[in-house]
Amino acid sequence: MRKVTDTPVPASDRGPTQAAEKRVREIVHEAARLFDRVGYHNTNMEMVAQAANMRKPTLYHYIKSKEEILLRIHQTLLDDLIARHKEKAAQGLSREELLLGNITDILGHIARNRGYVRALLEHYRELDPAIRKEISGARQAYFKIVTDLIADGVAAGEYHTDDVNLTALFLLGQVNWAYQWYRPGASPAHEQIAREILETFLYGLTRPTQERRSLCDSKMSAACVAGTPKKRTRSSAGVNTAARKTAPSPRARKS
Repeated sequence: MRKVTDTPVPASDRGPTQAAEKRVREIVHEAARLFDRVGYHNTNMEMVAQAANMRKPTLYHYIKSKEEILLRIHQTLLDDLIARHKEKAAQGLSREELLLGNITDILGHIARNRGYVRALLEHYRELDPAIRKEISGARQAYFKIVTDLIADGVAAGEYHTDDVNLTALFLLGQVNWAYQWYRPGASPAHEQIAREILETFLYGLTRPTQERRSLCDSKMSAACVAGTPKKRTRSSAGVNTAARKTAPSPRARKS
């Protein structure tokens, strides 16, 4: 058995020190696993303390309530997804590479600890309205990242939809729902699933698999096709233009 930690945090260390923040992240991570395994409403702070290998009084030196944990789960997930996107965008990746990155990042969280995504989708409305308002901006910011990528494809004449927001909801719904069925080790690798989702989203079920794959490859850098995105030239709008010049849209190929 693991030794239970019951040493309180000194008063001078109860602020946002690096060590304290690291411990909080560990507590939140274990709590997310509990929420996924037994349910948010069936989890109490005693269970969280046991999962985090500490006594309940010590837990309250780091976290004041279960709702605070739920808030931190939302913040952790959304902050990470946005930061990962910004990092990829700074590399000058193409629109399709960025969409693939967004899909892969969400599925990666599901593969590592799906409790984060479950909490985001199932328990957001259970937060106090004031707390929901605190994180609604991040939710909207991430949704805008996806809608902007789709809108850019529409503006380029390569994507065709009458409702960008609805199309983004279709994509995110397909990706997010994976927390219900994805099982690491039993399901294909999450990177492979991400690629399948993107190919189907962009080119549908009416094209043969190899054609979808080739069309999708034409939008990617060679390094990204191999699994490691690399830096590419960006346009003034922040979206790679090389793919548009070297790989005409499906509509252009037919003309």
